[in-house]
Amino acid sequence: GVLSIAAKAMGADTVYAYDIDEIATRVSKENIAYNAYASDVIVKENNLLVGIADQEADIIVANILAEILLLLLPDAYKNLKDDGYFILSGIIESKKAELIAALISNVEIEREKQMKDWVCVICTKNLED
Repeated sequence: GVLSIAAKAMGADTVYAYDIDEIATRVSKENIAYNAYASDVIVKENNLLVGIADQEADIIVANILAEILLLLLPDAYKNLKDDGYFILSGIIESKKAELIAALISNVEIEREKQMKDWVCVICTKNLED
């Protein structure tokens, strides 16, 4: 929810927010209601991007544990437009190398940011595949 509200605040047009947890989606809708500019954010319960085959995205942002990000990679790659960005955060430093190794075959890593033990990776879709 917070990421979708931030996306709208930064000028994103259509924003979809997915979470597997009903409580998270409910709270997201409540938080969106406090931010009128984000009132058109579409919030749904879903297991990552499983079954979301018809939505191409300019940007996909995920702030979850590295183990879950690894599961998200194949569907995120399919949903990302050719010139799209994939921003991953919530990565504990000890899992960074494993995630980077999995990313390299599908995306170009543009930038890495780290704050204490937490890492964020900004990627673009690798069009050579």
